[in-house]
Amino acid sequence: MLDDLWARLLDTLARTLPQPVLDNWVRPCRLVAAEGDHLRIAAPNKFSRDWLAQNYLDALHQAAREALGDHPRITLVVDSENAPADAMGIRARWDQMGWHDKQLWVIGGDGAMLDIGFQSLSRMLASGMNIKVLVIDTQVYSNTGGQSSTASYMGQNTKFSVHGTKIPGKVERRKELAQICMMHPNTFVAQTSCAMTNHFYKSIIAANEYDGPAVVSVYTTCQPEHGVGDNMAMQQSKLAVDTRTFPVLIYDPRKGDKIAQRLSLQGNPSEKTDFFIEPKTNEVYDFIRFARTEGRFAKQFDKDGNPSETLIRAKQERLDNWHTLQELAGII
Repeated sequence: MLDDLWARLLDTLARTLPQPVLDNWVRPCRLVAAEGDHLRIAAPNKFSRDWLAQNYLDALHQAAREALGDHPRITLVVDSENAPADAMGIRARWDQMGWHDKQLWVIGGDGAMLDIGFQSLSRMLASGMNIKVLVIDTQVYSNTGGQSSTASYMGQNTKFSVHGTKIPGKVERRKELAQICMMHPNTFVAQTSCAMTNHFYKSIIAANEYDGPAVVSVYTTCQPEHGVGDNMAMQQSKLAVDTRTFPVLIYDPRKGDKIAQRLSLQGNPSEKTDFFIEPKTNEVYDFIRFARTEGRFAKQFDKDGNPSETLIRAKQERLDNWHTLQELAGII
């Protein structure tokens, strides 16, 4: 749908803009969202975005009116999918200027870093350059309308993985960016949560201190897409850690030659057991416990509160992921 609409806009613009302008400034962009009368167009970099906004925004609006009618709104944004590759150029220039100690951070969501921009991130990590990446992991495309990403959880109800009679929400396993980044040579990796202030700051400080590529992936609540209240972000972030939904970790290549020496799971409750059990209530904190608190999983429960088969598989998948981390850390 987005590709078809963007093609229509380009056809319209081809009748009004000079060919060099169309080829050099407009075609490198892409339509990333269409919500009602609101179109979001991503430019490859800030310079291109600003140039389009200053010189061709009226032409874009006119093309959108011809394609959609009424008075559509257009927002120009910077496409973050190539940010790690762009950062390599910036880092090379800074090093050439003698700015070796100047920190360079790239910021993107799970869509930009796990999906469409993953190849750019992987190349940056392989370069060994001193570049840091902060991943805002909302497990959904928060900026483009709430579509599923490869970071979405099994059973999650999102656009493109809608729960229905044939398909019970997302059926794929979640892609674990932290484990993938750990397999890149000499890369510092942290998976953390803002709800755990000490772990979060420790991760950021250690990433800054590390002389090489670093990735810090942060669990981030997207209230409307997760189906939780605006005041629940911190509580849900903490619950995601406690239930093995999003374990925290720090992988520091400076700590030793073996993975078990480099990987720390400190910060997770009961890190030597399968699940954390609340001492006062004996309640097991597992993925199903987490899913009950969020609207994105509401359709996975029947009227009596019993979880679906999909959710039971998701619970096992989260446990399998936790076992993998325990094994890598030398705990089991």
